[in-house]
Amino acid sequence: ESEVVPGQKTRVWEWTGHHGGCVTSWTVMGARGTGDLRALWVEITFDGADEAQVLAPLQSLFLWTPRSLEVPGHEAQSMLLGHDDTGVGYSSFPMPFASSVQISLWNSESEPSSPSKSVSLSISLSTTNRFRKKEFAYFHVFHRPLAQVTRGQEYELLDVQGRWGKLVGVIQEIESERGARGDGFYEGDFKLFVDDARTERVHESGTEDYFNAA
Repeated sequence: ESEVVPGQKTRVWEWTGHHGGCVTSWTVMGARGTGDLRALWVEITFDGADEAQVLAPLQSLFLWTPRSLEVPGHEAQSMLLGHDDTGVGYSSFPMPFASSVQISLWNSESEPSSPSKSVSLSISLSTTNRFRKKEFAYFHVFHRPLAQVTRGQEYELLDVQGRWGKLVGVIQEIESERGARGDGFYEGDFKLFVDDARTERVHESGTEDYFNAA
């Protein structure tokens, strides 16, 4: 179990070896009943990179909401990511590396009087000499904070460049403007542009279509 006090980062797990490996799955336990977890961030760094390849709030990463953290029956589950009815968060996205991996938790609360956050992690790892640098893609998570979206203007979720890669998923948290009613915020078009194309490769006529909730 890892306890992280406000304003501090704690390394909770690391592995270094002569051969590469792959984090095949990991789970987070003890989150239910802890309240809002948006202040608790997870940071994962592969092969001593200058910047972490994964940096995101733990709550968003495992599809938790304030309601599902407190009340059973509101879980979000998929094959590779989610949380179950006992409050355990799970991820089975393969995360390969050439020689090392470090996982840290950071409590972004700025007030020292804020309560510490405490969760438990369980990590499954396989080692292999098949992974060489430049022969695999690192798993990345990019996070953008909740922001005001203006009607009629596009809001960019992600803009990355590299030699090659694959988009494996999008997690989007949507809140209606304070005092607003209805679910019209689901009508924003989802557009995907690939390799500097001027026209979109994917164009969904509503946010609910992209998330299969129409």
